[in-house]
Amino acid sequence: MAKGHEEPSILLNYPKLNERITSSDYTFRVETRVGGAVELSIDDGPWQHCRDAAGYWWYDWRVGTPGKHKAVARVVTPDGQTPTTFPRYFHVGNGEAAPKPVQQELIRRNGGRKSRK
Repeated sequence: MAKGHEEPSILLNYPKLNERITSSDYTFRVETRVGGAVELSIDDGPWQHCRDAAGYWWYDWRVGTPGKHKAVARVVTPDGQTPTTFPRYFHVGNGEAAPKPVQQELIRRNGGRKSRK
């Protein structure tokens, strides 16, 4: 490990970045290297407690509205620290594949219309 580089103390394993969720229920998986209670927030909502099982932390979610969503996980350590993951964006719903970030920017610039190339 390079000097000054520290492994993250908490990781949001699933969903993967830009994953498309098509089922009505989904289970988030969080991994942590520190002790404490793990919580998850979806779309800046309240922190929800995750359950500990099989070496990971899990949150069972009744899938919300279609579209783009954001999840953030944190661990509340016994000494009160709260290491937090970077936001993880994912998509809910059927249909065409989730637009790539470059496509999203082009769609935004085009007033919400996809260009026909």
